[in-house]
Amino acid sequence: MIRISPMLRAIIPALAMSLILPSIAESAEERAVGADARTSLGLVIYGGGFAMVRDQRKVDLAQGNNRIALTDVSRSMDQASTILRAENATVTAQLFDFDILTPDRLLAASVGQDVTIISTHPQTGVETLRRARVLSVSGGPVLQIDGRIETGIPGRLAFDALPPGVRSAPSMVADIQTETPGERVLDLAYLTDNLDWQADYVAEIAPDGSSLRLESWATLTNRTDIDFTNANISLVSGQVNRQPTRQPKAAPMLMRSEAMAVSDSAGGAPVREGLGDYHLYRLKTPVTLSQRESRKIALFSPAAVQSSRTYLFRGGQHYYGGRSGEQQLNAAIEIHFVNDPKAGLGEPLPGGTVRLYQRDSTGTPVFIGEDSIARTPENQEVRLNIGQAFDVTATRRQTDYDRRKDSIGTVTTTEHEIVVANAREDAVTVRIEERLYGDWEILSSSAEYEKLDAFRLAWDVTVPAGGETTLSWKARIR
Repeated sequence: MIRISPMLRAIIPALAMSLILPSIAESAEERAVGADARTSLGLVIYGGGFAMVRDQRKVDLAQGNNRIALTDVSRSMDQASTILRAENATVTAQLFDFDILTPDRLLAASVGQDVTIISTHPQTGVETLRRARVLSVSGGPVLQIDGRIETGIPGRLAFDALPPGVRSAPSMVADIQTETPGERVLDLAYLTDNLDWQADYVAEIAPDGSSLRLESWATLTNRTDIDFTNANISLVSGQVNRQPTRQPKAAPMLMRSEAMAVSDSAGGAPVREGLGDYHLYRLKTPVTLSQRESRKIALFSPAAVQSSRTYLFRGGQHYYGGRSGEQQLNAAIEIHFVNDPKAGLGEPLPGGTVRLYQRDSTGTPVFIGEDSIARTPENQEVRLNIGQAFDVTATRRQTDYDRRKDSIGTVTTTEHEIVVANAREDAVTVRIEERLYGDWEILSSSAEYEKLDAFRLAWDVTVPAGGETTLSWKARIR
């Protein structure tokens, strides 16, 4: 097994550059073109943790070959996705140098070069400068100092300049040929990981659950190592397929959060438009998304939405499979509304988390639960399970059970009773759902039921304030 030392690994990027770009003429001096030359920056951010970057920069091209190093690009760039174009010019080669400048890499790239050793006298503090030549770094530094060969570094090292091929920031280097010199706009587009967005919703619900005020936010997160300054940002909602890539992973980093206030200066809610089978939200004004930053942008204007509250008991037991004991249950609380103009909405809702609040007697908003929603088109219903009710309970028990075989097969007869108690000061409507598998038939029921599908049936029963309601039913299952 061949082992490569850390020092040798540091040399490899510089060596790779000389192999990958043989077409770049030796006479073409590399010129760095950074973010200060940028004329336009656009981001299309997807919910899958990646984005498309479009970065346009001005550059003066000479006739013939030009070696251009585009700095301030994302280290998480998908190298296979890059598109670089310039009018009346041809891009003949590209190199991606994403290794971060480190002392080891700097020393490795200085082999054969002279450096300065700075030594400090321990008593006087006087600094002494000596020149040394770097002979090798394999296994540790080997230096030639004053005609002697020494190992180790007796002090601090100072370098005259960055060695060729070593850059202080991630860069994309391109070989560009043109017959007509002059100013050009380089148009670079690429995909990058570590940019993401998600929808978050805040709902303030009325005490009776009949309405809610829904706010929607887009939370933009930048986990790359660069700032995107004054970027025109669009957000795509929908599942976009993308093949796995072998890109450098972003190092764990602390995130800072900043909430962007909704005001006239923020440009208002984004403009929504169809994008094939997806939805695109274009922010009206440029936004700066700094590295390690999470920023919230209002997605739509707040909406007053008609809603309702349901108390739900959902059975999950296969009653025909055997006898079951008594169960004590608390009702699940469901808030639901329809995403249509009649209810006060009618916008495609990106998937995200909905957090619900209700004001107490002093007018203070109190958090009462949260749930996630899937991407919800217009005219579809949204159901939120926000927790369990304290005052709406039930006791479920099996009152009879019989299992026998006939000429066709096994026949199970099961009978159940559910007593729902309401300790609230107002009457409530409770939904009871049960699951039955096989060829089933309801033989008797104390209330009307609805067959939801091949496996589920439901009852809606009213329970008076401070009272109880009993539901009993009997089924035969083959």
